[in-house]
Amino acid sequence: MADPATSNGRDLNLNLVLKQLGFWSAILTAVFAVGFLVIGIFGTPYTVFIPYPYVPSFFNPIDYIWLYPAFLLAPVFLVLMACIHYYASNEKKVFSLIGLSFALIYATVITADYFIQWTVVLPRILSGETGNLSLFTQYNHHGLFVALESLGYLMMNLALLFAVAVFSGGRLERAIRWLIHNNFCSGDWIFYRYFFSEV
Repeated sequence: MADPATSNGRDLNLNLVLKQLGFWSAILTAVFAVGFLVIGIFGTPYTVFIPYPYVPSFFNPIDYIWLYPAFLLAPVFLVLMACIHYYASNEKKVFSLIGLSFALIYATVITADYFIQWTVVLPRILSGETGNLSLFTQYNHHGLFVALESLGYLMMNLALLFAVAVFSGGRLERAIRWLIHNNFCSGDWIFYRYFFSEV
């Protein structure tokens, strides 16, 4: 039989690790999200129209800088969702588990999508091997890059939607619910506005 004192010590250690990991993953999620947003506003390829075959005539480094915080956001957000799952009470763990599952899909799709840009698309642009590249480039609003990115962020929004159910009660938890809910609504509005304006 387990020693209650030892079990309590392990629980305290686990709670301490969980709080520290949750805190720092939340901070890094905010930092990478803000970096993604700021760089995206001032230097994203979506503000520049490049006609078919959607390959720029010269390499502009800022078109790819925004991928760094966006790429790092995915694993950090996944860690945050895992911490939320462990934080959730037993009756709400089903919601946090569903949210964590959607977060895993988001992280997988986004990291693969951005990694392809760095390892396939960018080297081919730099070497002038631009044949058959239009489907994969980020400048093509109807290409695979944007499709996978849209799928990834839709999964992220669903992860946040289910994470909302975990937080209830005090003022801090109500504030977290409000932040997550507003992020979900604004993310969906941007997603649908983008697609209905492009199709």
